[in-house]
Amino acid sequence: DIHFVTSLTSFETDSRELDFDAQLYFEPMNTTAHYMHNYKRNRIEKLRKKASNITNRMFGYSKKIQSFDYNAAWEEILKKPLNTKTYAGAFIDWDNTARKGIKGSIAKNANPLNFRKNFKILYKNALDTNTPYIFINAWNEWAEGTYLEPDTKHEYGYLEAIEETVTEYQAIEK
Repeated sequence: DIHFVTSLTSFETDSRELDFDAQLYFEPMNTTAHYMHNYKRNRIEKLRKKASNITNRMFGYSKKIQSFDYNAAWEEILKKPLNTKTYAGAFIDWDNTARKGIKGSIAKNANPLNFRKNFKILYKNALDTNTPYIFINAWNEWAEGTYLEPDTKHEYGYLEAIEETVTEYQAIEK
C-alpha cells in the first residue's frame, strides 16, 4: 500500500481535497508560523523588518536577522495534538540564512542536549497517542541548518540522542 501524507508547514491545514492518509507537522515552519506569538510580527514590526532588510542589502550587513529560541519552539511543538493520523514533527536546528540571506531566521540555543531533552518528551507523547511516525527535519538540509548527518561541531550528538531515546523506551516496553 502507498501511504500519502501531507505536510502542515506555514499553512495550518491542507485544503486540497486529495484524500491524504495522514498529516505531519513540518517543523519548525509550522510552529514558528502558528504557535509562537512572540515570534510573529505585527504590521508595524513587519514594516520595520522590510526597511531593515532594504538597509542591510544596501550596506551589506545583516544585524537584524530574525531569530527564535529553540526551546521555546519545542515547548510549542510538545503541546500539539498527535494521533494515528497526525504525526509528530521534530527539527534539529534552524538557520536558513544561507538560502534566504537577511530574510532568513536562526534558532538560538540549538544543540544535542536540548534536542535530546525535547525529543525524549516528543517520543513519549507519540507512544502515548499511538502516533506511528515522527518526522524529523532533516538528514542533510545544510541550506537550512537542520541536519542529522554527523558534522565536526556536534559529531554524532543528534543521532545519539535519538538512539538513546528509542533504546530507553524499548527497554521499558520489555
